[in-house]
Amino acid sequence: MLLRGVLAGVYAQLAGRLPRPVVLDVGTGRGENLATLLRSLAGTEGVTLDVSAEALHAAREQLAEEWRRGRLSAV
Repeated sequence: MLLRGVLAGVYAQLAGRLPRPVVLDVGTGRGENLATLLRSLAGTEGVTLDVSAEALHAAREQLAEEWRRGRLSAV
């Protein structure tokens, strides 16, 4: 939880400095950090990559709204 708070702060600082970024999250796991990033950076698109099909499924559930909006894809 502490790490996600720190990440949210970093992402908020980057929000005004980046063009419409596309972020690759390698080793997404359940998607908690990617969820924090997508909430913090409006307009960001995410690509999730994990060797585990189970992890990608869990991330897809965690990020269901982002999938529906077309802001997320999986590798």
